[in-house]
Amino acid sequence: MRSALIAAALLVLPLAVRAEPRALSLAEALQLADRSSEAIRIRTLQTGKSDATLAEARSQRLPRLALDVSASFLANRPEGITVHRGELGTIVLPGPTVIVIPTEDLVFVEDTEPTYYKLGATLTQPIYTSGKITAGIRLAELERTAAGTELDRQRRSTRRETARAYHGAVLAGRSLPHLSAMRAAYADIVADRLASFDEGTATRQSVLDARASLASLEARIVAAREARSSALEALAALTGLAAADLDPVDGFRDACPDLDEDSMRTLAAADAPDIASARTRLEQSGVKRDLERAAAELRPDLALSVAGSVSGQRTPFVGSDWTDSWDWSVVVSVGAKATAFDSGASRARINAASSDREAAAAALSQAEKLVRLSVRRAVEMARNAGAALDERRAKLALAEETAKNARVSYENEMATREQARLGEIARLAAALDLESAGSALEDAIGEIEYLTGVPIGAP
Repeated sequence: MRSALIAAALLVLPLAVRAEPRALSLAEALQLADRSSEAIRIRTLQTGKSDATLAEARSQRLPRLALDVSASFLANRPEGITVHRGELGTIVLPGPTVIVIPTEDLVFVEDTEPTYYKLGATLTQPIYTSGKITAGIRLAELERTAAGTELDRQRRSTRRETARAYHGAVLAGRSLPHLSAMRAAYADIVADRLASFDEGTATRQSVLDARASLASLEARIVAAREARSSALEALAALTGLAAADLDPVDGFRDACPDLDEDSMRTLAAADAPDIASARTRLEQSGVKRDLERAAAELRPDLALSVAGSVSGQRTPFVGSDWTDSWDWSVVVSVGAKATAFDSGASRARINAASSDREAAAAALSQAEKLVRLSVRRAVEMARNAGAALDERRAKLALAEETAKNARVSYENEMATREQARLGEIARLAAALDLESAGSALEDAIGEIEYLTGVPIGAP
């Protein structure tokens, strides 16, 4: 018996210690998303890559040392010219005396060594490049600036998407109790109308109308549940937490904050990602045009070169006479290189770069106008949502009073239960409208924060 109880306790224990959903504030969600977002990490790595590219571009100003090492072996080496001792004959003298011709080996051309070694080093230092290196460095700097702008854009976008997912989950979570209560009220109305229909005091159409309203509530409840699940899943993907463990606890603002539209336009014009990106592209196009001009006809590159080499045939450190076959040399030179004629190719590239710069200038002008318009629309949405909050709060107060009066009338048998239930449904619908207005205000504020890069305060 004791063993059975222990086993039962072990089975129930995981259910008993199951963690409750984590209370997550909006500020904490934004911090987690900034640290956990893969998209932000990708942009951060790209920024690091642009730093490496800039370092490579700056290294073009510095000297370069190239090494060249080779070792060769001749499998079928050419033979030299040698007359061996006695190869030309002999002379016999009385005595007897024999004289061999030649008396010793005569080497006219030595045999070729089977090995050949060479070690070379060339030091090159640019002196003048007609601005090519300077333009390349500036382009790399602008690429790093562009990468930083994209990182900032991604951070703002992640913040906006996190806030939207958070507020979507809050709206759906707050809507479900209201919708469930409305469903219960409509179920009572359906029951009352069925009873009236059975008694012959109501038509079948009224019953079907109540059932249709109830089915509509069922569909809205399903939609709210699915919307909350999707919002929590999006929030989990952004924050790195599990969707089942999330419980957004922050609500919506009670009113639209004071919005200084002129200062917001100034902030957006100075720091909005679209404008910053367009400005960088404009400067890049100008530098690319300068680079094409530096590579045009009769624009020389001047460089200093110091080349040294050591070569030999005999294997080093083998034998006492290996150094006799080795030699060294050093060559110092200053050279210039330039294109004399390219059939108009450089001119065409310069014209294309000039067109790119004009297009980038037009894109910047367009971005400034669009950002100004985006700020106007976001402020409009925020102010409209704030006005809707006031309106729906007033309507909710009216609906609450109406529902209370209907409930009192029903309790005093001066109204039917259906009338009391309809008053309660109207109150719940007004509460839902108020929550929707709060969510719309948060979305509008999030858009303003994306454009200006400045938080507008917590709910």
